[in-house]
Amino acid sequence: MTDPDEDESTQSGAPTPPTGEVERLRAVERLLTSITLHAPDYILHFDRAGVISYMNRPPPGHRMQDVLGTNVRRWMEPAFHEAFGAALQRVYETAALASYESVGSVTGRDYVNRISPVLVDGVVESAVLITHDVTELKHAERERAEAEERYRTLVEASFQGLCISVAGEIIHANRAMEEMFGYGPGELVGVTAAQLATPESAAVVLRHIQEGVEAPYEGTAVRKDGSTFPCELLGRNVKYDGKPARITGMRDLTEMRREEAARARRESRVQHAQKLETLGVLAGGIAHDFNNLLTVVASNADLAMRELGDSQQVKASLEQISAAVQRGSGLTHQLLVYAGQGDPRTETVDLGATLAELADMLRVSVSKKAELHYELAPDLPVVEVDPSQLQQLAMNLILNASEALPDGAGEIQIRTAAVEVDADSERARELHLSPGSYVAFEVADTGTGMDAATQLRIFDPFYTTKFAGRGLGLSAVQGIVRSHGGAIEVESTLGEGTRFRVLFPAKEGAPSARPEVPQEHAAPRVTTVLVAEDEAPLARVLRVALTTAGHSVLAACDGKQALEVFRAHADDISVALLDVTMPGMDGFEVLAELRKIAPNLPVVLSSGYPSHGRDARVVEDSAVLFLAKPYPLDELQATVQRALESK
Repeated sequence: MTDPDEDESTQSGAPTPPTGEVERLRAVERLLTSITLHAPDYILHFDRAGVISYMNRPPPGHRMQDVLGTNVRRWMEPAFHEAFGAALQRVYETAALASYESVGSVTGRDYVNRISPVLVDGVVESAVLITHDVTELKHAERERAEAEERYRTLVEASFQGLCISVAGEIIHANRAMEEMFGYGPGELVGVTAAQLATPESAAVVLRHIQEGVEAPYEGTAVRKDGSTFPCELLGRNVKYDGKPARITGMRDLTEMRREEAARARRESRVQHAQKLETLGVLAGGIAHDFNNLLTVVASNADLAMRELGDSQQVKASLEQISAAVQRGSGLTHQLLVYAGQGDPRTETVDLGATLAELADMLRVSVSKKAELHYELAPDLPVVEVDPSQLQQLAMNLILNASEALPDGAGEIQIRTAAVEVDADSERARELHLSPGSYVAFEVADTGTGMDAATQLRIFDPFYTTKFAGRGLGLSAVQGIVRSHGGAIEVESTLGEGTRFRVLFPAKEGAPSARPEVPQEHAAPRVTTVLVAEDEAPLARVLRVALTTAGHSVLAACDGKQALEVFRAHADDISVALLDVTMPGMDGFEVLAELRKIAPNLPVVLSSGYPSHGRDARVVEDSAVLFLAKPYPLDELQATVQRALESK
């Protein structure tokens, strides 16, 4: 029996805590309740059957009594039941924490769910589920991932080489830099600047890093295979993962240097062409004026010999004058050829056949120690050239090649080939060639070659590396080629030889026969000739020569006076002899005015510029003939007679 005076706690066997301890425990309970109530996460306790016995706060729109005693799966998205079940199974089996992720179907927010075991005597009796909202964290992670992806895309897709180095070693390099240096993916990691640059450039790179220089500079880089290339670098010192680092951008300058060199060559060629064009204009002007003087001398000598009779001594002197005139005429012809104003008498020619015909002449002309090798392509297109000028060109190039051979011993290659020139090719741009088909004539030697300074001057008139007094030489060759619409390429290396390649426009068709020798002209008949010539001595000679031939002459000293004379004597004048280059109105302008007055009047145009004879106003007018200065009196009289016969 129990003592009726004993209290309840004694009767139940459980000691009653002191009042102070009860209050402390109640305070702790209130604190824990407050903490869980205000925690940002949902906290649930449920048994092995999943029945909820505790939740720190009910879901929005529900009361706590709606939750307690229900199964935890009721408050989960069905799509995540399987993940929850798998995590809970791991907790039961391992007595360790397990987690899974879920997304609210209504809110669209992201959650990380952690399940912790509640152990009683080492056995999992129940579990605690803590659901943590990680929406902002997920959003930040996605933004960081997207930023990293943008960075990777930007860096990897960059045409410029980019790398990050720490303590002098590369920790990351993009694909462009790997390809630039010839390394595979990831192979640049750990490589230093000393391995990627020449010693001089590596020292410059190190100095820029130490001084924090952020201005672009140039250096010489070294590829994996040991080859070098010029590059431009731009770096910046930064912090990477809390450590001093260097971001470096690189650009391969190889192509830019190649383009700069090509542009410099083109500009040099343009400047050289402009210089030659200026010299050509000067040479053409000198030749024209000299031709006028030669015409005066030749005509007067001719007239003097006609009046001389049998005085052999004087006649011999006059013949010497005539011979000197012919030599002077040859010189002016060379000047005009150099100026590109020569008068080529073109024919359709097989270039290979022409060179084959010259073989014997070339063999005896070059050094006996020289070996001539021919590579003449079969079935070449024909070309439209002046055969005599073609022979002059070939002889000049081959003799130059022979003289370039040390002691005359070596090889000379003579080749022909068909060449196609594309509009966008470097050859078309540098040589100013129209696109189309060309026939190439090439002369290559194993001689001494030329340095760059010599190559810039080889087409200058009278320039030579041999003894003085060699004539126009290669400048005449260039004039011949230009007058035929072609171009010359030169390749030479000092000590290794020279290669000249001449390109002539190709023409369809078979070689044409040589023109027949003109027949004798009929006897002249008496007519009136209008002579317009501003050179007084030449005008006097023309008057005498034409009068001697039975013509009457009306003279004019310039184009304006010629028109006045013609208007006053239009019914009497049968032919007009007009100098092309007169002050005020030139011969072409006078011709245009005459055609308005007398459309069918025979006209002879005369000029020291043979190119005037190819002018459309001459070619297209059947009543116009051309007479190139200087000319003998017989040719003058014959040309005037032909003009009269065409009337």
